Amino acid sequence: MTGDYSMIAPLLAWGLLYKRQCFQKMAEELGMPQLLEKHPEAAGYLRQAGQLRLYDQREKLKQALLRQLGKPVSLKRLAQTLDFPLQLLVQAAG
Repeated sequence: MTGDYSMIAPLLAWGLLYKRQCFQKMAEELGMPQLLEKHPEAAGYLRQAGQLRLYDQREKLKQALLRQLGKPVSLKRLAQTLDFPLQLLVQAAG
């Protein structure tokens, strides 16, 4: 049988959300410290709201990246080793 990721993506998403729900129930019953002692992986499923919202920080992060890329050492290295579009190098230098 052939297919692509879209056939299993809904099942994966359901599985991840279900596991998160189970960890939430366990955290309510046991408390977070005991849950993390028994299941350290639960920390990844039960992150606090607002963490890792990179898109919200996109402009700030993009400017930091461009500042770093704009350094002469970075520009020289990029020009020598990578096939970056010229526009990115010009934007970083400017």
